[in-house]
Amino acid sequence: MTAPAGETAENVETQEVLDEGTKELSVDDLKKELEKVRKEAASHRVKARENAEAKTELEKIRQSQMSDLEKAQARVKELEEKDSARAIDAAIEIAKAKYGFEEDDVEFLHGSNAEEIAASAEKLSKRLGKKEDPNGQASAGQNPNLFPGTRGKPVGSTGPDHNAILRQQLGH
Repeated sequence: MTAPAGETAENVETQEVLDEGTKELSVDDLKKELEKVRKEAASHRVKARENAEAKTELEKIRQSQMSDLEKAQARVKELEEKDSARAIDAAIEIAKAKYGFEEDDVEFLHGSNAEEIAASAEKLSKRLGKKEDPNGQASAGQNPNLFPGTRGKPVGSTGPDHNAILRQQLGH
């Protein structure tokens, strides 16, 4: 197709694509397009599965080529990572007991080892106003009311006699 004067070949192709996009497709055309897309997606899934299988095979080959020393070193590294994760979990549990943290508070503890977790817990406890208790019980910075509903006074006790206080101060 030759382009009319003043139009480039690129403009003509763009116009043809726009014309195709605006024309309505029949149900059969849509079904054909859908089948084409489904086949393409299936081929991608097959390739992805083959790649995953090839990856596992490659890993097996690499492991078979490793010397006993390299295998032992890899196992030691794996066990050290598990031990580190357990130490971090233990440090978090200790901090929960020591400062009385709830599960929601634990998300603010961070660190890559037990010492960093402990420092983070101490900092968080200061922010929350929680005090360390050597017995593993934490307080929120105030004494609990042992006599609920009595404003902290034992039931049956009387308050100070204001008249007696005034007499004492006046010397009577």
